[in-house]
Amino acid sequence: MEVPGQKGKHKIPEDVVLTVGAMGLKIMDGSTVVASYLLAKLASWEATGGTLRVSVSDEKQSWVEFGTDEGSQICEDILTIAKQLVAQRKKDEQTKLEMKQQAQERRKASGSTDFSVTQSYWSAKKKSKVPARVQLGVTVDGVRITASVDGEDEVIETITVQNIVSWETIKDKETFRLTVSKPSPHWFPPNQAAC
Repeated sequence: MEVPGQKGKHKIPEDVVLTVGAMGLKIMDGSTVVASYLLAKLASWEATGGTLRVSVSDEKQSWVEFGTDEGSQICEDILTIAKQLVAQRKKDEQTKLEMKQQAQERRKASGSTDFSVTQSYWSAKKKSKVPARVQLGVTVDGVRITASVDGEDEVIETITVQNIVSWETIKDKETFRLTVSKPSPHWFPPNQAAC
């Protein structure tokens, strides 16, 4: 039997146990998991009569049906867990935002200012300038450039005041050009960073 959303084929007996957990659904044959569906991959679920139908959001947009008299309760359990996960995700995002705002306030209080800018850097592969969205942090010590890598802020480059040769604003291009004496070979075109 081919199970939607699962790789390969499984021989599944007629009587299985369906468990609903924080990550999704598991189809159990005794103690063996024969199929599982992540909650994030469930497109919909419904109970009608003695049938529970679960639609799986994958490349095939498939579905699976289970014969059960407890379909309504299973649907309620799935919905409850989905709501809890959404609430937790929102809470985590809010906490992360608050922590970022507090860090920005601390930096501002210490004489630092952060800007969100597009930085052009030289791409050896493309043999041209490539724009990248970064955060530019200006302090009394110099400039710190961070970028979001896999959802986390990562310091890409720190330019000390001693390495800043010159800076200028190009009004018609809405560009701020910073010329440094020791550029990073992969984030700046030779001898300058255009932000």
